[in-house]
Amino acid sequence: MAKQVSLRKMWFLCNQALRSNLSNKQYNLAAINAYSLWQTSINFDVQNIVKKFGSDLNVNQLEPLAIYIEKISGLPVKDSDILIEKNDRTQAVALKSSLIFYLHNIRSGFNIGSMIRLADGLNIQQVILSGYTATPKNSQVLRASLGAEKNIEITQDDQKLSHLNSLITKDHYELVALETAYPNKNLMKFSFSQKTILLVGNEKNGLPQNLISRSHHIVKIPMFGIKNSLNVVSALSMASYEWSKQWRM
Repeated sequence: MAKQVSLRKMWFLCNQALRSNLSNKQYNLAAINAYSLWQTSINFDVQNIVKKFGSDLNVNQLEPLAIYIEKISGLPVKDSDILIEKNDRTQAVALKSSLIFYLHNIRSGFNIGSMIRLADGLNIQQVILSGYTATPKNSQVLRASLGAEKNIEITQDDQKLSHLNSLITKDHYELVALETAYPNKNLMKFSFSQKTILLVGNEKNGLPQNLISRSHHIVKIPMFGIKNSLNVVSALSMASYEWSKQWRM
């Protein structure tokens, strides 16, 4: 057990060094020292590491080393563990678009964070959370959004849907629900309004009737296999890029 924990620690240090763009000498030195300590071990896995990377480890070897440790130790890896932010831009390349995401009763923090990251990718107007959808204070949401929440206006609606109703009645937004309910329209043939709110609901149960009734349109993504729907993040990605193709590209 102790050897496994030591491998995990070494793997963690390598990843931290990479996340700091290899500029944090403290992490780099810690990773190199951890590697050096492992060279004296008789553990078979560690001997493989020594054989694979030689005796003189430098910071440019940290990424393949981290991947190798991950492989031989069977570590459960999350997206947030391997996605490095060092190539992120310092500012957006386009102005905010009028598109809005409305996330209702989303149960998975990973899905919420992924949709916030999608919102940043499109540089949209805002993301609205309602029901029991978790906020960026949730650690799983933060791990999946990878800092994207800093660039997006994220608000919470109340039980009366006051914010949503204001956007529809005062700002003349169209509410488009991504659902399999009838009657629906084919996404590939649908013409979006420039001022659109894309509405998605619970991964298992979908949207409640009060939100479906409030929607101007129900849009369905055509499916050609045995399943009748996609993961909520995939569905929102397809719909938002279809909107973007019509109004931005």
